[in-house]
Amino acid sequence: FKRTAKVVIDATGSASKLRINLPIKSYIQKQIDRDDMESTGRYIYEFDYGKEDKTSFDSDYCLIHLDQYLAPGGYSWVFPKGDNKVNIGLGVQKKALERRNARYDKKDNLQSLIDEYVRINSVIKNPRFTKEDEGNENGSWQVPVRRHNDSMVANGYAIVGDAAWMPRPIDAGGIGPAIYGSVILGGVVSEAVESGDFSESSLWRYNVEYMRTYGYNMTSFEVLRKYLQTLTNDQISYGLKYFLSQEDVNHITRREHPKFEKIRFLNPLMWFRIMSHKDLATGLRFTAKMSEELIEHNLNYPESPSGFDEWHKKLLSQLSAADERFLQEPAN
Repeated sequence: FKRTAKVVIDATGSASKLRINLPIKSYIQKQIDRDDMESTGRYIYEFDYGKEDKTSFDSDYCLIHLDQYLAPGGYSWVFPKGDNKVNIGLGVQKKALERRNARYDKKDNLQSLIDEYVRINSVIKNPRFTKEDEGNENGSWQVPVRRHNDSMVANGYAIVGDAAWMPRPIDAGGIGPAIYGSVILGGVVSEAVESGDFSESSLWRYNVEYMRTYGYNMTSFEVLRKYLQTLTNDQISYGLKYFLSQEDVNHITRREHPKFEKIRFLNPLMWFRIMSHKDLATGLRFTAKMSEELIEHNLNYPESPSGFDEWHKKLLSQLSAADERFLQEPAN
């Protein structure tokens, strides 16, 4: 069957057939790199309490674990849904999982890793599904973990949410970005309806406002995600313990890139820690510096389609420099 509209809003998910098969010329990227997708899955359980351990379950806080063995290339989470109810799961990058399995002679997949993650949790005992969550007890999804699409509009067409690859690269959180994008796009389309102009130029303000309101940080988080995927568990733990300041924690809480300012300190103890983990320290400083450059570049997103080619060329050059910097055997 055939349907026509003056403007089509595509919110059909990361594998959108509309975006992939878009027949008109546009700046929208149609395909995502496989390494920028993660397989994720989760359970929703009620459970009995085992050992008291705030690092395994906390009814007041969402927990995220970075573990290259249990969640290679991704992360795992324990999100409370009550005093004895939990959303627990993890995400993995396909290439990182294959590398991890080869290293340890394993044949694990997403499901087996999630089951193992639940099994080793010292707090969650006798996990069980409830009738309240029937039909939503478990699930798995493919989630994009790169910056949002570099352009999200074409003549009579716009993408939002996972279709625009909006989930945050560092934690795959997609609800917040999608809400920001939807509100901004709704306003832009309303004006297009009033003016009767549904062209790429008319809809372009959606690109600009989303980037300057929320999306400017996403490319820097993509770079940080790529760097973290090159680290071992020991390096991640050391960096979080000694190189992350309270100010950095505050930045992360505000969905901003940490600056790793402690690495600049010249006191003897910090100098020793930096020199004993020099590659880690320089890598973190590089990602922080690159973050500042990418944020500045994104905040200068072109006001019209005519400036996109030049802006995009510089963006890809910056990302290429980061990829070359991280071109090493990733952690296993």
